[in-house]
Amino acid sequence: MRNKITLHHLLLVGAVALGSCQKEYVKAPPPPPVITRSVTFTADIYPLLTAAAHNCTDCHNSGGQAPDLSTDNSAFTTLTTGGYVNTSSPSSSTFYIAVTPVYTGSSGQMYPGGPYLTTSEQATILAWITQGAQH
Repeated sequence: MRNKITLHHLLLVGAVALGSCQKEYVKAPPPPPVITRSVTFTADIYPLLTAAAHNCTDCHNSGGQAPDLSTDNSAFTTLTTGGYVNTSSPSSSTFYIAVTPVYTGSSGQMYPGGPYLTTSEQATILAWITQGAQH
């Protein structure tokens, strides 16, 4: 009789344990849209950085947080020569990663607290880097 109770307890515990197991499925974000048009820094990227919705120059300015994005020329030079852009591996560029949800820097994804760049805006930055990061 004692063996039956132990076996029943084991079966009950096993059923509860198995029933409480759940697999959590994390849906991967969709890939960014592919930008096929020509993208330049002056026409496409700098306006994103200075747009009122996510004005990067609030923090990234001369005397502020690096990189200095205060003017078109300083932003272009700093990003392309300061190690923020990697045209050999565009999706691993610090500049691109910083504006995507995967960024784990101390202040979180840029613009801290949002509003963040849209996936289309992020794709534009990626396209610019992929196309050789032209001014």
